[in-house]
Order: sequence, then C-alpha cells, then structure tokens
Amino acid sequence: MRIPPPQRIIRNAAALAAEGVATLALSQKGDRAFRYLFGRPYRYGAARSLSHLQLRSRSIAKGDVAKLREFILSTAFSYDKSEVVIIFDLSGTLLEDGITDGIRQIAQEFGIAPDASELNLMELLKTGKLAGDFRIQAVNSEQYWHEVITTIIRWLTPQPQASLSPMARSFRSSSFDLQKAYLQGTILSKYKEIPEMFALLEQLREQGFDKMACLTNADQDRVESLWEKFGALRECTHPIASYHLRAKKPAEIAYLRAAKLARKLFGPSQLVIFVDDTLDNLEKVPEHLNWVCFNFKA
Repeated sequence: MRIPPPQRIIRNAAALAAEGVATLALSQKGDRAFRYLFGRPYRYGAARSLSHLQLRSRSIAKGDVAKLREFILSTAFSYDKSEVVIIFDLSGTLLEDGITDGIRQIAQEFGIAPDASELNLMELLKTGKLAGDFRIQAVNSEQYWHEVITTIIRWLTPQPQASLSPMARSFRSSSFDLQKAYLQGTILSKYKEIPEMFALLEQLREQGFDKMACLTNADQDRVESLWEKFGALRECTHPIASYHLRAKKPAEIAYLRAAKLARKLFGPSQLVIFVDDTLDNLEKVPEHLNWVCFNFKA
C-alpha cells in the first residue's frame, strides 16, 4: 500500500477536521507519517500507536446527539467493535447534573443561600475538601455523612426556633438516618436522564458496541444510587468512578488508572473514545493514552 507523504496527510486530515468531519491524530515512523485518524484510520503493518502530534479533541454543538453518534461511528468505522471502548462522562453528558440543583433546594428549604457564609452547603456537599475526600474514598460514607450532618446541626442548634424554617426545625429534631435520607434523596431526585443520550447508549449496544463505561467524579453513594435508579446506565455501562481510582478528573493519575481499569474490565482495546462536557477534562488526558476525545454537552 502506498503511503501518502506526511504533508498531504496533514493537509487533508486537518481540512476534514476543520469542516467538523472528525478528530485527527497523526503518527510517524521515522520521517514518514503512517497513520491518521479521521473516521477511517490508516493501518501500516502492525503499527497501532499515535504520536504526540494530535488534534485529539473535537467540540460538538450542545445537544447535537445525532452529530455525536455520527462522529463515534465514523471514528470506529474500520475497527472491529470488540476492539472499541467508549467512555462517557456522567453529569452533563448522560444525566442532567443533580447535585447543584439538589443543594439549592436544600438551602431553599432551610431558608438560606446555598453558599451562605454561615453554612456553605455548596462547599460542604460539593466543592469543599470533605466532599473531595469522599469522592476519592479518603473518607468513607459513614465518616462523610457524620461530618456533614454534625456541621449542619452545629449551625442549626443555636438558632432561635422561630427563625428556622419548618424544614430546618424538622431536620434538627430528626434522627441521623432520616437526616441522611433527606439530604441524599433531595440530591438524587434532581438527577434526570437525557432521553436522547440514553437512546444513543441503546443504539450503540444494539450495533455491537458492548464495551461502554462512565468516567465520573461522583462519590460511591451517588454512583450506586444512580445505577440502581437508571436502567440504561446499569444495562449499558460500567462505572469507572473517582472512588475506584482514588483520584478525580482532570488529574493525570485519574486517566492512567481509568485506562488500567478499562483494560481490566474489557480486555485490550485498539480504540478508546472519550466523551465529556468539560473541555479541561479532555485536554488533560495524557497524550500517550491516545484516546479520541469529543467535547459534548447534552
């Protein structure tokens, strides 16, 4: 097979990428480009790796699931489906993000702002160190919820009864189990499936792509609850979560461990496609993993 000169490969593939046809990746053997990927990759003998010269990430218009499906299928076109692993982000890609809206509802029912200086629920339940430690299993579920509820009660206790909302008064006098159930249940109730994305999971599975996963920073309690709640997640994907990896996106170690876990779950693969709604998460994927990345928000 005659290999086009590197300049022509770069020119042609870059033009296609610029038109939105697909993602480009280049590799070199000596001074010859021997592989590019823009839907149909060249194969040169047994050479399978991609180099650091890559345009690995392609943005897709918000909500354009048909285009995402087209890109996935064109990228995987010349691969055996058993060689392909597709990894999706969870919140913002497959599900509407529930944690922020859940925290806002809790704050509203407590009669405070979600980021109030006196009781910052957003930091306590999502953005702070304690929440971050829980996501990577540096603290376990019991320790996390004990600290969360103790912090809330510590703030509620000295407040005059009349100044508290009905929910705050009820929370203050409830048992630990009811307090935990209220917090967890409110957050979980805000997660909604994105029907077009769930349909995409089913379509990909029906077409033979049975190696799919979700790479998420969600904590163990939330992941287990979401996989129980949403059948398409349970039937089509394996969770690869920050508590499995002891690290969160976009840390490099999270991707390295995710790649290792994916190999353990699915066996060796020749193509990994990664879909995430946060561009920074895609840009931090180590180049030597050779993941083909799509930036997509449902």
